[in-house]
Amino acid sequence: MTNTKKIIILLGDILILYGALILTLIFRYGPNYFGESFYAHLKPFSLIFVIWVVTFYLADLYKEKRLRINLATVQVFILTIIINIVISVILFYLFPSFFKLTPKTNLTIFSLIFGILDLGWRIILVKIYISSGLKDRLLIIGDSPIINEVINYLKNNPQIGYDVTAQKSENDIDQIIAKNKINTIVIQTHLKKDQKIIKIFYQLLPSKIAIVDLITFYETIFQKLPLKELNESWFIDKITTRRHLYDIAKRTVDFCLALCLSIIFLPLILTIAFLIKLTSRGSIIYKQIRTGVNNEPFVFFKFRTMRLDAEKFGPQWTS
Repeated sequence: MTNTKKIIILLGDILILYGALILTLIFRYGPNYFGESFYAHLKPFSLIFVIWVVTFYLADLYKEKRLRINLATVQVFILTIIINIVISVILFYLFPSFFKLTPKTNLTIFSLIFGILDLGWRIILVKIYISSGLKDRLLIIGDSPIINEVINYLKNNPQIGYDVTAQKSENDIDQIIAKNKINTIVIQTHLKKDQKIIKIFYQLLPSKIAIVDLITFYETIFQKLPLKELNESWFIDKITTRRHLYDIAKRTVDFCLALCLSIIFLPLILTIAFLIKLTSRGSIIYKQIRTGVNNEPFVFFKFRTMRLDAEKFGPQWTS
């Protein structure tokens, strides 16, 4: 799924979140008292909405596999909403001075309205993506089992939004691009060294056609790497290419998210700690030296799940 499509789904979710809130307040208080109730709910629910969107993201509801509206997707969708409701309730009751309301009924009605509207929005979006006029016109160049896997997957999942054309060699590429109005090209890594293909791609620069190597595209679609396509040069490129700004941003987001989730799940964390202490002797926290980024060791902390003497004969495999 392209970033544009993900943004469209995200924006739709945000609009539906606020739309569901508006409908909830009109249903509860009527149009005459809507303005007053809306301003009272706007600030606390806006914070809740951020958490809902993050949870949707963590549940992979913005990825290709969740665009197919099947039983598995609906189950994940419903489960994510339930998790969001639980988190919202915890926040409302844990920080009453900030939220200044405990909307049990409103939250229930809101969740029901949002669930119906958002699921309907995604179903409509799938139908729109399936329509050929809005599909990304994709040309895949090369011949391998991995390419066949990608082609079959995209053809069997039209909701992802790709109209696929396959070409095994570099012959007549320029004509195929013009005929099919291609806007994205996927190519095997070794073919990027082909001088004929390089010249064709160079001529395509003004047309702003996106050119993606097969490994990157495969990873985007399947969220995993095609091991048979990897070679030494791929590892060198990935390992030696440093993205300092990305690393800093990711570290910041990870820390902030971990801090927020720690606060949200503090009651659960304390409960687990109490149960560990109650049911077994020894420390609540288990720590271990592990290897992190750049082979630097760090201390890893987790709740102890083993007996105190579980490793008296050294590290043990679990089953």
